[in-house]
Amino acid sequence: IGMWTLADILSDLKVFEVALGGGEPTLTKNFAQTVETFYRKGIAPNFSTKDLEFFRDHRNYKTLEMVGGVAVSIGPYEYNTVIPQLNALLEYHGYPKTNISFQTIVGTGGFTDADYLGYLMKKMCQFDFNKLTLLGSKPVGRAKGMPETKIKKNFFPKLKGLSKEFW
Repeated sequence: IGMWTLADILSDLKVFEVALGGGEPTLTKNFAQTVETFYRKGIAPNFSTKDLEFFRDHRNYKTLEMVGGVAVSIGPYEYNTVIPQLNALLEYHGYPKTNISFQTIVGTGGFTDADYLGYLMKKMCQFDFNKLTLLGSKPVGRAKGMPETKIKKNFFPKLKGLSKEFW
């Protein structure tokens, strides 16, 4: 099934939004055309990425103008570099931070401890980012065979307090 056909079907079904993710969608050959196809059908394309290089290329900002939102995947030991770099790129290109959210998998690395998520949230606030999605881990796909990670008992109460503190 072609992308135009899929967009036609979804448009007929009154779908108003799609999420492009899995792997690295920005590296697919026809990424810009895919975004444009959904956009022209009145369907807001959103995507997730871990590729800061996408934000460096000024040509990609034409594509970003058609996007509802971008979720930037961030690992537990990356926030001190990724957030300031992304901030600088967005400011340089004049792209609104309100279209950006961060996402991370709870239960990976340091993200089993709400205090560590607090460091991430603090860094986000330092650069005026305020959207964070916490994803659950699951033992399928690339994570198949990974041991189950236990989060700390006080994780959710602490997280609730942190979200009030920062947002």
